[in-house]
Amino acid sequence: MKNKSIGTKEYRNLTDFREELNLMEISDIGNKVALIKTTGETKYGNMLDALSVVQIRGFKQISVKRLK
Repeated sequence: MKNKSIGTKEYRNLTDFREELNLMEISDIGNKVALIKTTGETKYGNMLDALSVVQIRGFKQISVKRLK
């Protein structure tokens, strides 16, 4: 199976990301990988909060990439 994006969107902050993720309908989520790209300005606590929401949603894998 080829990689396929179900959507790419930039969020002003991780709180907005977390809130929208909770509302998203994602089919077959247990077989999908969540990729979060973030800037070096992201606060550690906010990142942990966002990651916990992604984990709770049930993604197969979570990957974080810090942009320079």
